[in-house]
Amino acid sequence: MHFKFSAPGSIMLMGEHAVLRNHLALVGAVDKRITVTLTPQENQQISIYSALGNHHTTLDELKITAPFQFVLTAIQRHLANIPSGFRLVIHSEFSSKVGLGSSAAVVVATIACLIQWLKIPFELHELFLDARATIQTVQGRASGADVAASVFGGVLAYRMDPLLIEKTDHLFDIALLYTGYKTATPEVIRRVDDRVNVDPEKYAALFKEMNRYSEDAWKAIAKKDWPLLGKFMRLHQYSQELLGTCDETSAQLLGLLNQHPQVLGSKISGSGLGDCLVALVAPDFKWKHPSFIDATLSAEGVTCESSCNHSTVIIRKKYRPHH
Repeated sequence: MHFKFSAPGSIMLMGEHAVLRNHLALVGAVDKRITVTLTPQENQQISIYSALGNHHTTLDELKITAPFQFVLTAIQRHLANIPSGFRLVIHSEFSSKVGLGSSAAVVVATIACLIQWLKIPFELHELFLDARATIQTVQGRASGADVAASVFGGVLAYRMDPLLIEKTDHLFDIALLYTGYKTATPEVIRRVDDRVNVDPEKYAALFKEMNRYSEDAWKAIAKKDWPLLGKFMRLHQYSQELLGTCDETSAQLLGLLNQHPQVLGSKISGSGLGDCLVALVAPDFKWKHPSFIDATLSAEGVTCESSCNHSTVIIRKKYRPHH
């Protein structure tokens, strides 16, 4: 007997940093996924196998250690209900070095396996809350936007508080580039906080402006007005530059992208100071570049990949958030 779930990676489209201050963000699931397979064992041993290495512990001696802190925290949150040891095999279709919400995806897939095994009645909304709490336990501050994308799939409008998760069926063509390096998200958040603390009113106004760009971009997506969406992406990018999260390498790559006639708009994606860049492109976009990441938007969220006979986890249920 085994339990197998996969969850998609994700890309931030709009609202970086502003989302941590309860403004609107747009996030999308991508077609690169992380699959977790849980096989119960008759002893107390917990064994984790992934591209990051292997980790062995027991139910009684479980400690949160890198690089498995996200998975181990997810396990720890359910430890009181776990009846025996188990083997956990993690397979990823993308490198954790390029971001794409790998931590959120592996946590969502791991928790889905655990609650399916433990026969805990869960719906997608509860799965999201559990996974977001896990990420926040490890990182401290985390919006949960990437968690929402991994759970629900597609392109989402997301707000932390009051919680909003709204999904659209309108997908569009994107190109993703990796700068070749990344600055740890907590470090970037700290640097932004330092700026905000110097001039709170200035940055409060900037975050409100970013919120407007996200709201207007969401309306553009609803109308499938891609040139307008590209415009708001470019405006949002300027706001991110004012936050100090766009470094020289990112700016140079964005400059190259924006010179391409099939690029409608581009910006840094995520916390910034490295990591990923995202561009809205025409369907026939072609451009060879060593930094390209082979991924595109996907409508599919967390998915049961094994025999899920009992209905403790409602994977296909549509979640309609309260407005």
